[in-house]
Amino acid sequence: MTVETAADRALMLADFGVDAIFDPQTSSYKTVKGIFDNIYEEVEAGGNVGFAMQQPRFFCRTNDIDGSTEGDALEIGSVPYTIKVVMSDGNGMTELVLEKD
Repeated sequence: MTVETAADRALMLADFGVDAIFDPQTSSYKTVKGIFDNIYEEVEAGGNVGFAMQQPRFFCRTNDIDGSTEGDALEIGSVPYTIKVVMSDGNGMTELVLEKD
């Protein structure tokens, strides 16, 4: 059961989101709003020394990117990304794991 409504999600993204150009492989592009996060995460490479790398992610409403798949394109602030993983939460929001082109 979801806590927020579709209207709540739209308000949250209107307040905190950024515009992105979603360009799926199967149809024409459109502008979507979501929350962009580009945090550093530790990567285990073996051995005793770890290192960190950026892992860009975009959180948006699922219905805004219906049918999205790995390999689709997303542009945020003139920076092109390829969608590597699509993870729906089952409650109306989807997280896209991105790779900078």
